[in-house]
Amino acid sequence: MEDLQKQALIRIVDDDESLLFSTQIYLEALGWKVVTYNNAVDFLNRDNLNLPGCLILDVRMPRMTGLELQELLESRGFAHFPIIFLSGHGDIEMAVHTMSHGAITFLEKPA
Repeated sequence: MEDLQKQALIRIVDDDESLLFSTQIYLEALGWKVVTYNNAVDFLNRDNLNLPGCLILDVRMPRMTGLELQELLESRGFAHFPIIFLSGHGDIEMAVHTMSHGAITFLEKPA
């Protein structure tokens, strides 16, 4: 596990600043490398998707939703990129949709 923590990067994309901060602090205390983005556009512009890791992704965000980001990543050849959806606005249909497009899981806030 320690080798994985040294190599992997956890990316969190959510417009809730307090969730970003608290989740980052918690995961870093467990030994993980974490980077946060408050919207999907910043994530696309600044992240290196070639680094191993995963994405914790909110559904409802301004500028681009988490669902739109997932579709864009899939169209760019990153369908293998592990995504964990975290949302306070999800339903069964949305969870099924995200997972049928490769998401690892769909969790309700607060997780």
